[in-house]
Amino acid sequence: MSSTMFDTGLHADSAEFHPGILGKPILACGTYQLIENEEGGRAEQQTRIGRVHMLSISANFDGPVEVSSIHSLEVSGIFDLKWSNIPKQHGEPRRVPEAPSLLGHAAADGKLYVYVWDEDSKQLNQIGNCSACSGLALSLDWNNRYTDSPPQVQQAAVSYSDGGISTINVAPDGTCTKNKEWMAHDMEAWITAYNSHDSNLLFSGADDRCFKAWDLRTDCAMPTFKNSKIHEAGVCSIQMHPYVDHIVVTGSYDEHVRFWDIRKTKLPVCSTKVDGGVWRLKFCPEYENRGLLLAACMHAGFKILKFDETTHSSEIIHHYEGGHTSLAYGADWHWEPLQPPVVATASFYDHRLEVWKWVQ
Repeated sequence: MSSTMFDTGLHADSAEFHPGILGKPILACGTYQLIENEEGGRAEQQTRIGRVHMLSISANFDGPVEVSSIHSLEVSGIFDLKWSNIPKQHGEPRRVPEAPSLLGHAAADGKLYVYVWDEDSKQLNQIGNCSACSGLALSLDWNNRYTDSPPQVQQAAVSYSDGGISTINVAPDGTCTKNKEWMAHDMEAWITAYNSHDSNLLFSGADDRCFKAWDLRTDCAMPTFKNSKIHEAGVCSIQMHPYVDHIVVTGSYDEHVRFWDIRKTKLPVCSTKVDGGVWRLKFCPEYENRGLLLAACMHAGFKILKFDETTHSSEIIHHYEGGHTSLAYGADWHWEPLQPPVVATASFYDHRLEVWKWVQ
């Protein structure tokens, strides 16, 4: 297995491949670090800094993995990064976004920041920002990721440390307009995610152990469903299956990955113990490998699971530690025809990003 590492300087917690660049992919890696005041003070008075690294990845089938830094940007501390406008992949020819993909950044100052990557100048440029709820912005998602029919209005959802969630309309030029905000949870809302098959439905998970769904056509006074009995600790990751319209997956501090049928949410259809809190989950974007799921498992490294949509069963098929010695937080993968998938993994206190090829 070929791999290489990149020292992110600050604590690394997110990694996201640009969806529109093939051949030599571009990776955004986000960092966060708390700078404590000498005299102490309340948590909200501390300084939280961050940096976005834009990296060029070379990982041909027979060659070594190479990572080159091409741009970086000093920002407010990053809790989450995600690209918008990601098309599904149904084989050849490869699909790239018809409109530019924007990079969203859920920031420690409570704002959503929006950037665009300029491939000619190799620069990441901020084009918009918006503040909604009063807490730290902990996660975000876009309503046009992994969808065949993108909504007319591009929208981001952001979850906050005070339990709030907001939806924000984002124009192509980056202009942000707050659409809706509500208190969704009693504790930190670690994660929010759209149903990629129906962007009117938004999921959320929080430190209150609740997994909820919201119909955005309503005032969101009540969730469309709520499960507070299954997760034994906070819910910190959610992703909709991009190719099975009734399957959603959750990850929790209780060290389990759970697969749910959204038509009946009393119990998950299956569950797999991964021996670490599950901070991030990423389904494979390729239809042919649609059952594969990448998981960042905090104290237990990175796992690849395989979900069988026929038998509703899941199992761990690969475990990666590499040189990571700290919390496994960021993870993403990039797939191209006739090439092994390229995986990016980020760990926190050792400020380490690794990029590696997974040969099945």
